[in-house]
Order: sequence, then C-alpha cells, then structure tokens
Amino acid sequence: MIYTHDHEPMHVHIFRGEGEVVINIATVEVREVRGLKAREVRVAQEIVAAHQEFLISQWQLIAPLP
Repeated sequence: MIYTHDHEPMHVHIFRGEGEVVINIATVEVREVRGLKAREVRVAQEIVAAHQEFLISQWQLIAPLP
C-alpha cells in the first residue's frame, strides 16, 4: 500500500494478517518489520523488486510531496 501524500523516502507498506513490512522502493531495503517471519519479508522484497518501476511511477502519482 502507498499512502497518499506520504513522507520520503518512497516506500510501500505490505500487510499479511496482523503483520507489516515497510520497504523502500528505490533500494528495496526493509525499513520496518512487525509480526512477519523472515521468509515473508524476503517474499515481499522480491515482489517489490519485480515491480519496482511500476511502484515508483505510482508513488509519483499518489504520494508526491507539495
């Protein structure tokens, strides 16, 4: 999930059940993890890496800073 008007650096929030991981889009680095297993975090990183260009374009559309 990308929140509208969110703060830099560009990132996505990925949820699974009660867990969440926040991943920087440009570097595909994990910023925060809550309640997810290491394997789930790796899968989330792989998904972000595979869709990085799309996520960057979406960030620029919905979360630009003023």
